[in-house]
Amino acid sequence: MQIAPLQRFFDSSPAMHLLRSPYAAWIVAFLHQQFKSSGQITWLHSPLAARLETTLRELQAESNAAPQTRLSGEAYLNNWSSGDCRWLKRFIDESHPEPVYQLTPDAELVLAFVSKATRTTT
Repeated sequence: MQIAPLQRFFDSSPAMHLLRSPYAAWIVAFLHQQFKSSGQITWLHSPLAARLETTLRELQAESNAAPQTRLSGEAYLNNWSSGDCRWLKRFIDESHPEPVYQLTPDAELVLAFVSKATRTTT
């Protein structure tokens, strides 16, 4: 392995951005629950945002894992599908009246890694 490509990966990969997030545990858990455990490959914006709002309320009520700055579920979805994150692909499907979300390859990589890592450490 060459250092330069590894450095680029560690510096710019959305997967690494997710793993380095102070809220990685709840983000990974949320994405896994919605896209893997549910068996649902895509989600419409409204139901996914509503589930995210419920998750955020539960986190704030029961743990310190909740984000310090509270954004709306919609704001998180916008953030997670753009910029440095890019953990969700947001697209328009003409058969639906609102945006649709799907995991990106980077998010899939993180979920697979974390799933494997937690199986071997528990």
